[in-house]
Amino acid sequence: MAEIAADNLIAGLTGAMIVLPLLFPAVMAAGALMGANGIALPWVEAGIVASVVILGAVIALGVQPSLAVSAALVGVFALFHGHAHGTELPAAGSALMYGVGFIAATLALHAIGMGIGIAAKRPLAMRYAGGAIAAAGLVLIILPH
Repeated sequence: MAEIAADNLIAGLTGAMIVLPLLFPAVMAAGALMGANGIALPWVEAGIVASVVILGAVIALGVQPSLAVSAALVGVFALFHGHAHGTELPAAGSALMYGVGFIAATLALHAIGMGIGIAAKRPLAMRYAGGAIAAAGLVLIILPH
């Protein structure tokens, strides 16, 4: 029975469900290296907030962009997120362990999100969740920093 469940899960994985969760931490690591080495990236905070609003809206509206468009968006957003991590590198800690930690946390969050998405099987509930995510991003815009 477990083999059938695993086969169904693997068969249900699309290219996007494999590529995008691996692309994000890879590009995020590149952004972190940029930030840690003092390479400037404009609009980092705005890019992070935009990622929350835009990806939430994509889910809420049920938009299904191509893998190329999705990869481009995910890559740009990952660069911003990574840059922020790189600029916040603790001076007293190990850069390697810090990087391993935030990459591992990102992979865990992606796995949880994918699991919820696969288990939900309720498109309307997912769209409401996307709306809540986009709304949270809008709150980040409104609140003072």
